Order: sequence, then C-alpha cells, then structure tokens
Amino acid sequence: MFDSMGSAKFLTGALYVNAALAVFLATNFSGMPHASQVSVSVMVVSIMLFLAGQTRLFPWLCSLPGIWRIFPNVEGKYEVEISSNWSVIQARDEGREPDASPEGDIALFKRVGTATITARLSRIGMSLKMDDGYLTSETVTCSLRRDLGQRKPVLFYIYDSAVSVPKQTDTSRHLGGACIPIPLERRPKELLGNYWTDRNWHRGLNTAGQIRLRRIS
Repeated sequence: MFDSMGSAKFLTGALYVNAALAVFLATNFSGMPHASQVSVSVMVVSIMLFLAGQTRLFPWLCSLPGIWRIFPNVEGKYEVEISSNWSVIQARDEGREPDASPEGDIALFKRVGTATITARLSRIGMSLKMDDGYLTSETVTCSLRRDLGQRKPVLFYIYDSAVSVPKQTDTSRHLGGACIPIPLERRPKELLGNYWTDRNWHRGLNTAGQIRLRRIS
C-alpha cells in the first residue's frame, strides 16, 4: 500500500518471517531449549501483525492520533463526480465552440457515481461504479505513494473499462489512470485529482479531466 515509505514492505516481510520461524520452532528441529515458549511468542507476534495490517482493524488504526500521518485514513465509500473534457472534444469534432458554464468557463461533461476504497498494510484497492451504467470498470493496480516534492501521500491507480454497447465515437474497451493527492487530515472528507484515458486515442478522442470523491461513510 505505502510503497514509498518502506514501512509496508518491512512489516509485511516481518509477518512472513515470523510465520516461518513459528513453524520452524514448533517442529523443534533446532533442539533449542525453551523452543516451544519461543514458538508461542513468535506466533502471537505473527497473529498481532496479521490482525493489525491485513484485516479491517487496519483502517481503524489509521484513524488514531499520529498514525494517520504515516498511514492515511482513506478506506470508505465516496460519492464520485467526474468532470471530463469530452464536451470540448465533441464540440471540436462538430466544428463549433464548446458550451459555456454560467460562470463563463467551458462547460465540462459531468458524470456521477460511487467509489469504494479498501486499504490494508500491504495493498489498497478501489472500485468505481457510474450511475448511468454505460460502462463497467475494474481496477488493475492501485498504489499509495509519497509525492517526491511535497512528501504528501498520493493515490495512483490504473483501471480497465468495458462498454457493452459503445457509441459511434467510443470504443468497447479502454484503459485509464488517475493521480489523486490525499489531504493531510485525520479523516479526509474530499479527494480531488486528475484522470486520463487512452479512449479512442487514434482518433484524437481520448478523454481526461478531474475526479472528485466526497466521503459518505
């Protein structure tokens, strides 16, 4: 999950090492005195590491004072709003100027849906479902890293989308990615970042835009 920190790799490795050591000591191949007592201690540590990092206890730990500064508290359900440049692409394709918003800016194409983020010490996942049901998406990879400049956590993910009945200007399948900075807050209420796709790129119709996630649980 927290690839740039090194903490996740270290603790995950410690979990497997403890598990292997517990098995080794339990067999008492080494002939060590008090091996059974050591084995029990190692198994207890392994169980504690597993519960702390690989179960639903981990998101709770991420909400504790000070812990969230190391492991951001991002697990939860979110309302999603996507603002796409598709309106600009479509207007260009039709030989006209893009529509304007009431504020005078370009009116972006809006879509809404829901997202679920699950976080564990060694992995993080995100599922996204749009309300219009036009496409289905599956996350290929998801990673939480530190920004090299500001050292803030950033969520990166790549997704694979399929469209069962694509429009004439669309494709049946495309890949997309997103970069979403995580606010330095104990329980972030809103995440805001950018996304992009390779959607119909050979025709210059690949989309990009802004993705906003508002926590609902």
